[in-house]
Amino acid sequence: MVVLLPYPNNMTYPLMGEDYNVFEQAENIREYVNRVCSGPWESGPMDVLQAGVRVRIGDTKDLFMLQMKYGTDIIKNV
Repeated sequence: MVVLLPYPNNMTYPLMGEDYNVFEQAENIREYVNRVCSGPWESGPMDVLQAGVRVRIGDTKDLFMLQMKYGTDIIKNV
């Protein structure tokens, strides 16, 4: 299953401004996924998108954990 996890405050890449580094924000999201997901999961540099980070997860329990933080409207099968 593929989900799109949004950047903080629903910022998008071109509008982040100088205070945000898109790759730093993406790494923060991946670190969170690594902490809460039992796996397997995958996300790399090519998964950094304009509205968030694409993450491939292999367990529906992981989807539940991500929905706890990012809400039930995270886009599935991006």
